[in-house]
Amino acid sequence: MMPIFLMHTLFAAPLRTVLFKLGIQNAVIHVALGVAISFIGPIIAAKIMEKSKWLEILIYPSKLNIR
Repeated sequence: MMPIFLMHTLFAAPLRTVLFKLGIQNAVIHVALGVAISFIGPIIAAKIMEKSKWLEILIYPSKLNIR
């Protein structure tokens, strides 16, 4: 759940920019696509990051045991 919270803005804000650049100003479309990408994007990114020890540190820094 934490990756969704941490990364949702990184996916939603660029989507809104792209939609505006494409001339799409319908609020329903912005909200629907924004909510969808806010969940789906971070989940996919977290799955990719979990496959690499070094990328996983970005979302779960406490898993790195430096002693």
